[in-house]
Amino acid sequence: MQYQQGYQGANTTAADKGENKLSTGMIVLIVILCILASPLLVGVCSTALGAAVSGLGIILSLVTAWFSLILAFGMVAVVLAIVMLVLVIVGISCLFTDALVGIGLIGAGMICGGVGILFLMLTVTMAGIATPAAIKGCMALGRKLFGKETAAKA
Repeated sequence: MQYQQGYQGANTTAADKGENKLSTGMIVLIVILCILASPLLVGVCSTALGAAVSGLGIILSLVTAWFSLILAFGMVAVVLAIVMLVLVIVGISCLFTDALVGIGLIGAGMICGGVGILFLMLTVTMAGIATPAAIKGCMALGRKLFGKETAAKA
């Protein structure tokens, strides 16, 4: 007898135990609430997507600006070297007709050459020192935020 009572007690349902199940009316209310809230959910999701895309756009524009600066400084160094050569050649040719003008042109060429060397040093510093350091810093930040495994896979 005791075995039969225990067996019958095991077959009781959730309604027999007193647990609350969602009624049909509650399910209908939840569905209606989801339908009415869907424009808000779509707006929130599209806002989050727009923020993520704009963040990626900002990062891409900063990287592009950085490498454009490196390229521009390198081009300025080359152009100043060419201007230096032209001014020195013209200065030497003018040296025999008018010494003061020739010396002035040679001096201006040397100034352009010095500024060109400064731009060349800036280009090498940005491309060879600052860029690898920035990449290492971004990798360290990624490891700190996402863990070593995730940053190493990326």
